[in-house]
Amino acid sequence: IKVFSFDEADETLQGIKDGSISGTIVQNPYEYGFQSIKLLKEIVAGNKQAIPPSKFIDIPARRIDRSSVDAFWADLKKKTGRP
Repeated sequence: IKVFSFDEADETLQGIKDGSISGTIVQNPYEYGFQSIKLLKEIVAGNKQAIPPSKFIDIPARRIDRSSVDAFWADLKKKTGRP
C-alpha cells in the first residue's frame, strides 16, 4: 500500500524521508502571497492589463517525494523560521 498525504506537516516530511509515506501534495502559500502582491502593485500603478483575461492565476500544487523532500524541507524551514 502506498500512502500519500496532503500538506507539509513535519511528521509527513519525516515519513517521506523514512520511507513510510510515498509522498505528499503541497500548496504554495508563499507564491500565492507573492503573486497577489505583484498583481496588486501593477493595479495600483494603473496597469489593468496585468489582470489575466481569465481572471485566474494558476499556482500549481507540488508533489514532494523522496527525491525532493530534503530540498523542500530546507526551503520550508528557511521561509518559516522553523528549526
